[in-house]
Amino acid sequence: MLDLKKANVRWDRENYVPKKVSGTLSKVLSGTPQKMARSFLKQSSAALKLSAPLRDLQYEKTTESLGSRAVLLQQHYRRIPIHGAWVAVHIDKQNRVFLVKNDTIPLDLLDKKLGGKRPKFLAARTIDGIIKKRAREHGTLSTKIDKERMIYARKGSLLWAWKAKFGTKDPAGSWVLFIDRATGHIIEERFVLRKTIGKGVVYLNRKWQPNFLSFPEVLSP
Repeated sequence: MLDLKKANVRWDRENYVPKKVSGTLSKVLSGTPQKMARSFLKQSSAALKLSAPLRDLQYEKTTESLGSRAVLLQQHYRRIPIHGAWVAVHIDKQNRVFLVKNDTIPLDLLDKKLGGKRPKFLAARTIDGIIKKRAREHGTLSTKIDKERMIYARKGSLLWAWKAKFGTKDPAGSWVLFIDRATGHIIEERFVLRKTIGKGVVYLNRKWQPNFLSFPEVLSP
């Protein structure tokens, strides 16, 4: 059982829930990283003040580093993912939880803001038209539009939204839009194509004569 008195805790002062908890947080666990994370959360949900039912925390992925694994679970509400609402459970090589990050939204707040009758949503083709118009303002659409329903939970807002991703050329770009499903208003827009300058080594022959060249590299997450 997790004891916050024996851990380092950073609190969310607005909702008074632990946002980040670190230390030796569990005994040695067994199973897959996902199974260990869920077992830990089941035993520690009260201490962590998780208001989201565990069934609403959907497994997203496991990332690995040299010394640990991080299991990411995204919060859903009425089966729709909530943007930015995650629980990350970090497990060391001895299969002990040593860090938990909690960015979930309190369920009572979700019910208050979104639990009533849903507004009338714009048709999907209308939303597609808004996205294509925005793409033309940035360049020429070069990829298909990937779109998913999302609850937008940033900057004090809780809105039913679409999350759209697409790429452009002339100029090259990669974009993420969050669009209000009821009004078509673009809530947030991100340019997610990153560019960097690097150096490479070209071996001209077997005499091992390196030729250093600078080159631009385009990174797209």
